[in-house]
Amino acid sequence: MRFLATADIHIGRRPAAVSNAFAERFSCANEWLRIVRLALAEHVDAVLLAGDVVDQDNRFFEALAPLQRGLEQLADAGVQVYAVAGNHDCDVLAQLVDAHTSGNLRLLGRGGRWEHVLLPDADFADVQLFGWSFPSNSVRENPLVQFPLGEVRHGLAHLGLLHADRGASGGHYAPVSTGDLERVHDMRWVLGHTHLPDALDSTTSAFYPGSPQGLDMGPGERGAHGPVLIEAEHGRVSLSRPAAFLAPVRYERPEFDLGKIEDDARVEQVFLDAVRQLVAGLRDEHPGLQVLSLRPVCRCESALRATDIRKPLEPLWGGGEAIEEGSVTVLFDDVEIDVRPQVNLESLSRGLGVKAQLARLLLDLQGDTVDSTTVSLLADVAECRHGIEHAPVFAGISEDDSSSTLLSDREVLVPRAWALLHELVLQGRDNAGG
Repeated sequence: MRFLATADIHIGRRPAAVSNAFAERFSCANEWLRIVRLALAEHVDAVLLAGDVVDQDNRFFEALAPLQRGLEQLADAGVQVYAVAGNHDCDVLAQLVDAHTSGNLRLLGRGGRWEHVLLPDADFADVQLFGWSFPSNSVRENPLVQFPLGEVRHGLAHLGLLHADRGASGGHYAPVSTGDLERVHDMRWVLGHTHLPDALDSTTSAFYPGSPQGLDMGPGERGAHGPVLIEAEHGRVSLSRPAAFLAPVRYERPEFDLGKIEDDARVEQVFLDAVRQLVAGLRDEHPGLQVLSLRPVCRCESALRATDIRKPLEPLWGGGEAIEEGSVTVLFDDVEIDVRPQVNLESLSRGLGVKAQLARLLLDLQGDTVDSTTVSLLADVAECRHGIEHAPVFAGISEDDSSSTLLSDREVLVPRAWALLHELVLQGRDNAGG
């Protein structure tokens, strides 16, 4: 049997950081219809949806028409659809299923109770499919505690549909451990909730297919997205993510090394050369790419200030201008300039004063280990970040409950330390000349 698996379609939303024309063209509703076309082209037996098919409960009428249209196309080809509800569509997905008239959409695990079906039928089943749905938009319990191990039939391929927060020790989104997922032997879990796709290999037992298309510039949305093809035969399951399945819209936050910038006259050309090189590389792995939204980080050495280097590039995003690279339209959300002074950190660190202290800090942050002073500084940054992320004013904006890490805090500190050092060097030169 062949399946096309995906999750977190979020019908009702449109991709951010692209122009309105592209946002409508590549809306999540249209992405669902593209998944339908892929399923038909691949002659799959069923489509598997691991939750958050619809963006929010109030999207019923916006989601009904495109969902119904795609389901009817699948029904005409004899393709079944099996889904579980996530935290976003815990109520509305059941309503949509009940309103659906083609009869080929089945919601598994209503009310937070495990359910399983034998595919294609009870007499000649090759696959046993398990599913559990969110009963409400907040579930603090691990749903795998109630998994019906006694219902697992030997000799079949086993697939599980679950919307959950893998690896979480707590939270509102059905936290599950990797060990609990692996406890069900020979089960391949299709997970929803995290939009960033997992890498696939022959040993993968539980994976996030990710959202079929990135929705914004967030870390979990960048890179290539697309559904997963599952093949089950004689109790064995294989996974693949063919390049042809990848979404036509892609978000990236690349790092460009612009080298040494002596004046702002060559900034635009060096930048555009870096963009073209990036697009050329992406075409090989992503042949169906049509829209690439970028927020580059441009590193360079210069005696110019970041504002001077940034100014020639501002028309690219300020006026919404696009660059056409063959069949790929490149859009710019913003550009971050990470300009560094032309100094030798090792030499500077041996001196006295603030610049020497910054040089020592940068050497430490960019090294493999950090001393006790830097560890204390990172702890202060982590505490500050946690306070901001959990401030009442931001409550409900993001469902990610990710804590600060040493790596992320280094990433915050390094460019800011360089920026401060760069400004101090410039001030020193200005003072010397004035």
